[in-house]
Amino acid sequence: MILGHERQIKYLETVLKKNRMAHAYLFYGPEHVGKLTIAKSFAKALRCQKKIIPISRDRGESVSLFGECGECVSCAGIENDADPEVLRLDALHTLISEKETRKEIPIKDIRELKRIFSLAPLGNAWRVVIINEAEKMSAEAANAFLKLLEEPGAQTLILLVTSSRELLFSTIMSRTQQIQFSLVPHAEINGFLEKKRLPAEERKELCRIARGRPGVLHTLLEDKDALAEERKFLAGVSTGIEEGDIPAAFRIHEHIASDPELRVKYIECAMEILRAKLLLANTPETALFFAKKLKNALRMRTLIETTNVNPRLCLDAFTLGVQSGSKAAAYK
Repeated sequence: MILGHERQIKYLETVLKKNRMAHAYLFYGPEHVGKLTIAKSFAKALRCQKKIIPISRDRGESVSLFGECGECVSCAGIENDADPEVLRLDALHTLISEKETRKEIPIKDIRELKRIFSLAPLGNAWRVVIINEAEKMSAEAANAFLKLLEEPGAQTLILLVTSSRELLFSTIMSRTQQIQFSLVPHAEINGFLEKKRLPAEERKELCRIARGRPGVLHTLLEDKDALAEERKFLAGVSTGIEEGDIPAAFRIHEHIASDPELRVKYIECAMEILRAKLLLANTPETALFFAKKLKNALRMRTLIETTNVNPRLCLDAFTLGVQSGSKAAAYK
């Protein structure tokens, strides 16, 4: 399911039709917005054996973005990460390393990738590598990967996907065509849900939980248990930020502190709450207070993601900071 990103998709359509592709692209932006899905569709378009499906402008339910059929052996293989000419690397998909024993993309997989790409392609067929979570390449792997970026070989396309571009080597970024993906606007997600004839309150809740991420929305629509878990998580965030239950908030912080994805989600949910309070502020002083807390939340996220700061203590300090002045701001 793809929502939004019309400009990015249109650009990729154009370079595909004119056969003016760069040798390497870097898709970057928030998680679960569709970067990997679009990368796979782009690979399918290069490998598709039919190409008979017209490109649809109604992206929501479309299985074809670039004219790929989605049904041939190549398209099915790419979708299931089984096409031998379209390789995928990330924390869970390997070439020769054992995924159970690693948390990053090691140099041995990059060396194997270079070996594979040193061989001549079969006929005139395209070869593609999709490196998802590219920021997880080890320093050794990233240095080895630079050589492949400089000399990728004929009929070879490299697609890097990341939600943390700032963690990539600048030398890698400078050798790619960078395409930014953003959160999908609330109105577009709500419009998609309206077509499904969902009640207004349910649409509002789904939009709030998805936070501009179609991948999250798809999971919520398909899995009721996931929706229940998200409701529970939101209630936990609200406990500390809105209700001021500091002990309960600290227990949540202890639970999520070791999980990077949960930490980011917690901070984003907290920011949504603070943003809503900012928009409802009835005095300049109150508005200024919540604007400062939003700024603090952004700073906290950067600190947690890029430094060795203790995540739990950082979350504790943030929640205490919100509560220490929220009552005073409300009375001004």
